[in-house]
Amino acid sequence: MARPPRRIERRRARVTSCPSCERPPASHEPPPQAASGCVRAPPDRKDPNVAAPTTSRFAIAWMNNWHYAARTVPTDLSDGYNGQMSIVRELKLARQPGGWYSLLSQPVPTLQNHVVRTVNLADVTTAGSVNLPYNGSAYQLDLDISWQQLNNVGISVGRSADGSRHTNIGVFQGDVYVDRRPSDRPEYTFGAYGQSNAPIDPAARFVHLKVLVDKQSVEVFVNAGHTVLSHQVYFETGDTGISVYADGSSATFSGITIREFA
Repeated sequence: MARPPRRIERRRARVTSCPSCERPPASHEPPPQAASGCVRAPPDRKDPNVAAPTTSRFAIAWMNNWHYAARTVPTDLSDGYNGQMSIVRELKLARQPGGWYSLLSQPVPTLQNHVVRTVNLADVTTAGSVNLPYNGSAYQLDLDISWQQLNNVGISVGRSADGSRHTNIGVFQGDVYVDRRPSDRPEYTFGAYGQSNAPIDPAARFVHLKVLVDKQSVEVFVNAGHTVLSHQVYFETGDTGISVYADGSSATFSGITIREFA
């Protein structure tokens, strides 16, 4: 069984300026050439969305932690950098049925150009834990999870052969979470900060997850991209398995599709 995630107090981040023009949001107006906002693809840059080069919006972030600042970490050895870039995301503002708007993000479609193999797995219904017949270290995993009543449900990626190491992604008490603590290595531990949470409708009985696993990171896109959680995870050799779990009652894992990257 997966260890239930701990509860985390959430704090709201205050936006003090627009990241592109550095004006305070209260006085911010888009420049004339932009349809909305002020972050757009410059015409002199090759845009990931060639169909709409001047109206698409993208985001990319540097993944690191001050805990690693003065240390040598695995990305130093593999890539020459202390840290790594996130997956490039396309941002969209979508009107919801209730009349309000959500900022959605998804991996850019051109990421699929790097898929070398697609694996479709059979649906799984369990009230415990089941190992999936797949091993890999760089892939996109899409799946739907549905349930009626349960305490904790999710998937484990980067699972070692004996099951002692893994990163959990799931839903627990009104939160969606990524918990990398079972994958922690003593020399790179985050200590008490190895888990991130975001709220999800407590009445929900369904969630869609898109999980991007790389050799040193895990990024999770929830439902249509309403929430994204990104973690550095320093997997050890052999941490390539995937399992699904449900505590408290049964859950069904369906539409399991794995797109493997070179």
